[in-house]
Amino acid sequence: MKKIKIQSTFQKLTLAFLLCGMLPLLVCVFFFFVREYKVVRDVMVSNYSQITNYFTRNVEDILESVDSVMEVMYDYDDGEQTLAEVLQDEDMQQSEKALYMQKMFRTLIAQSEYISSERFADNAGNVYSYYFDPNKTLRKGADFYTSYAGDKYDEAMADTSLTIYAATQESKFCINSDDFVFVIRRNFMNISNVKSIQEKPLGTMYMDINVENIGEVVDNMQLDHAQVYLYLKEEQRYLYSENDEDYIDGADPLGDYVDNMKDSSGYFISKDHMLVIYEKIEDTDIYSVVVADEEIAYSNIGHSKLMLVLILCFVVFTLLILYMNFSRWISSPVVELKRVMEKVQTGDLSVRAKSESKDEMAYIIDGFNKMVEDLDAYIKEVYMAKICRQNAELNALKMQIQPHYLYNTLDVIRMTALDQEDRKTAKLLESLAKQLRYVLGEQAERVPILDEINMLKEYAVIMQVRFRESFDFHVSLSDEDARLMTLKMLFQPIVENAIKHGIRPKNKKGRVAVEVSRQESFLMVTVMDDGVGMSEELVTHIMDSLQNQPIGYRDQDGILSIGMKNVYDRIRLSCGEEYGFVVESIEGMGTIVTFRLPIWEEADEESNHGR
Repeated sequence: MKKIKIQSTFQKLTLAFLLCGMLPLLVCVFFFFVREYKVVRDVMVSNYSQITNYFTRNVEDILESVDSVMEVMYDYDDGEQTLAEVLQDEDMQQSEKALYMQKMFRTLIAQSEYISSERFADNAGNVYSYYFDPNKTLRKGADFYTSYAGDKYDEAMADTSLTIYAATQESKFCINSDDFVFVIRRNFMNISNVKSIQEKPLGTMYMDINVENIGEVVDNMQLDHAQVYLYLKEEQRYLYSENDEDYIDGADPLGDYVDNMKDSSGYFISKDHMLVIYEKIEDTDIYSVVVADEEIAYSNIGHSKLMLVLILCFVVFTLLILYMNFSRWISSPVVELKRVMEKVQTGDLSVRAKSESKDEMAYIIDGFNKMVEDLDAYIKEVYMAKICRQNAELNALKMQIQPHYLYNTLDVIRMTALDQEDRKTAKLLESLAKQLRYVLGEQAERVPILDEINMLKEYAVIMQVRFRESFDFHVSLSDEDARLMTLKMLFQPIVENAIKHGIRPKNKKGRVAVEVSRQESFLMVTVMDDGVGMSEELVTHIMDSLQNQPIGYRDQDGILSIGMKNVYDRIRLSCGEEYGFVVESIEGMGTIVTFRLPIWEEADEESNHGR
């Protein structure tokens, strides 16, 4: 016989349910039919206990709902102030505070269907109220469940949790009401800091719960021959009773049974043959109590065995269906994780597993997604030697600048030599020799800024001869800043643009200046001219091309020079994204290019030896 392999988690859970859940249940059913009357009685007690437990859970839900609403007070904010800030604002008008409190009351009461009214008493003696029923209003001068509860420091510190009062007539503190309500109170503390928490409360919140809410739960239980109570054991008062007379002081129909209610839950048969089932609501002195006549309770066990079997089969079938759906819900994250793992194994690192749960599987899936994301980032980081690629791009950019510069310089000398043979030609040749020695000499990435400025001066000599002394060239550089380092051949393309596109079209003598100044955290180099300038639209176009176009971009319109784009990209690649230069210009007045560079005291060893 071939062995069956259980592979999926769903199949394993189903088999476990059948073996560990269904099988024991069937065994229990078998023994149920052979048990004596005592077992049947225990079943009835169990049924009533479950009813009591159901009632207790619903009451707990109501109390937790109100408790959570009261906690919202600490987070409430109308967009400008929190409740604590309003209560401590001495400059705020009382009418403004009242309006704020009404907004808060409406927000709180909308979050729980059980709250019928709210009151808040601040530590200044002011009382604010809000009623779900617009016909109701706070009784003037009422001090019943409307007073500030933080007058005594020690008591206030000990009373920051919920305090629950027995049911009473709402008419004691409300006009136009004949309802019965029980009241929940909580002091509102200032939690802005540790010191303020130890101070007296800022106020006291009261919330009323109409006993009809409890009555609706009791009606849903459909207990025709039993009475249900919510009992405050220490006070011997009631939060709920089907008889309104029990809310009156002194009425205590459970008084003869209280001595037997010793545990947190249980049942007993009283001397008057009443079945009493009770359960204490956690962290309170409130007991849920169901009282039924013993004979009537047990007389309900008159069903035939066939009926019981049919009901049991229906329950088992329903549980099985629910379990199958639940098992699929449990196993779905595992199936999703398996699907994503298979895709990752094929090399797709962009896929991510999804999980809508918040359990351990969600933690595992999040960890797996993080692992795949880190793996993807690591591969991208080391792939294709990122650092080597950047160095190659830098060298390529410099190789574009140098031929372009040399060709223009040689063209100037050629034209000058054809025009005249005098000392100017010798001076031009001397300047050219110095520049060639600078450009083609040691291939260091960084050079002293003094060398860069001297090279600009030699270049200016050639340009002054070329354009017939049409401009003056000025440099401002302190001795201290002259020792700083900068990128080689960084400023020449900008100075060239200033002369050719700024001064030359002016048709009269102009001025080009370079200023170097050390700022607090960066080095500022300014290249300025008083030439023809540029329009605002042209400047915007140039800056957009510099910042947003890829490395090596060439403007098809010819507006952005190759040298200017290369200089900008070299700065960003060598110095970082926060460095570069900005172009400013006023048409007819001139142009300013402001460099933002790092402060390099000396070239690093790698730069000094070339790369």
